[in-house]
Amino acid sequence: MGSEGRADDAVTRALLAPLSDALTWDRVTAERAMNRRLEGGCQVPIAGFALLEDDGRLWLRGLVACEDGTTELRAEARAPRAAPVSYTPLLAHETVLHVVCRLSSVKKKT
Repeated sequence: MGSEGRADDAVTRALLAPLSDALTWDRVTAERAMNRRLEGGCQVPIAGFALLEDDGRLWLRGLVACEDGTTELRAEARAPRAAPVSYTPLLAHETVLHVVCRLSSVKKKT
């Protein structure tokens, strides 16, 4: 379950604070950071799943697919829990995916 409160609403934030779990927050932060860096939205098939490993590192697995479902790329990265936005390998895969999707659409038109 996710909950949100406005930044300027101290009363609601105080009520929600006991429900917060730091481990879950770190995993969700990593997944959201990946989605933001890939400029994901409702129109692009992007998935991210983060786990906390026994050594304290976050393991983020990501998937980006062409909109028509013909091609997908998977990537994964591990990073210290304190650095959830440092999953740059996923960015390289996203760039390759755009090239693959463009080449695929060019081939279909010819």
